[in-house]
Amino acid sequence: GSLLHYDDRKNNLDDLYFVDPRWLCDMMSVIVTVKERNPFIRNGIIDHSYLPLLYRGKQFPSEFLDQYLVLLDRFEVALPLDQAKHRILIPSLLPDICPDDTDRPSDRKVCYGRQILFPIPTPPGFWSRLLARMMHSVKCISDLLRPENISTSPAVCMDNEHEMVISLGPAAFAPLVQRGDTVLKYWKSGICFQSPETYLQVEDLMNVCNSNTYGMCVSATSDHIGCRAYGEVIDVVQGLVSEWYPGLLQATELDQRILCFQCLTAGDSDPYVFSKENLVQYIKASSAHVPCPKGHEVALVDLVPDLVLADIDKTFLLEESDVVLKQDDSQQLGKG
Repeated sequence: GSLLHYDDRKNNLDDLYFVDPRWLCDMMSVIVTVKERNPFIRNGIIDHSYLPLLYRGKQFPSEFLDQYLVLLDRFEVALPLDQAKHRILIPSLLPDICPDDTDRPSDRKVCYGRQILFPIPTPPGFWSRLLARMMHSVKCISDLLRPENISTSPAVCMDNEHEMVISLGPAAFAPLVQRGDTVLKYWKSGICFQSPETYLQVEDLMNVCNSNTYGMCVSATSDHIGCRAYGEVIDVVQGLVSEWYPGLLQATELDQRILCFQCLTAGDSDPYVFSKENLVQYIKASSAHVPCPKGHEVALVDLVPDLVLADIDKTFLLEESDVVLKQDDSQQLGKG
């Protein structure tokens, strides 16, 4: 027979051994099954109160619902939308339609733009896993979904200033999460975060290019939160591809195209596109700027903030003058 074990201390899975792997598959399939068996999902969201109707009987004792949710979250099948776990999101069952009002705001410049190209059609499960990881790992999104102080209302979470409302939306439209002026919209192949200062959108490249181009597009404003989120999204995508979809890599890297910062700032509808490989060569040559064929001189920090560590909080960075280096062979740790 087979025995499954996952060395995952973060989700408390390291103490669990699955003596029946089929049970684990059945447990995950219960929530993503056909509508006739699970009619409680609306626009990819199910209320926690319905879970005992799905997980019951000898095979799935309802007293272990919290453990089932941990497993579903760990395998990126479903995740709680709020800290109280009243609403559960199943990314693979989200609406296909991109919601209205996700276009870049006219009053703010979207200055970061990157296209990540895939050599083959986007694999099944890619977007559902990506959305799940982004909701955990992109700070501005996770802070919106899981504020520090919450109420006991099944549809509303409270922080110190605003209440967070989770709207399921009409049947044909994507749901949203809103707190104050901050809105998060998500659909089967994309997500859009908007606040008074920040705009972040990640979507399927085919929706942007209107052609058979496989991949994804990441757009963000250049404020501090937008810059950080932009770098976090790139990290999440690279981790997901390395772990689940190595066939999307060109050699050992993702094929990335960076839109010219200055072209976007100027409102150019056809910005020049740099290749990541080309920009890496400029970084290796210690160049601070790169010429754009459209007449711009563009700072590398404005093109690839993630590669020059500009997306990292300043408290984690040291000035060169703050570092004292003294080479002493007697203190050498090793050679490499």
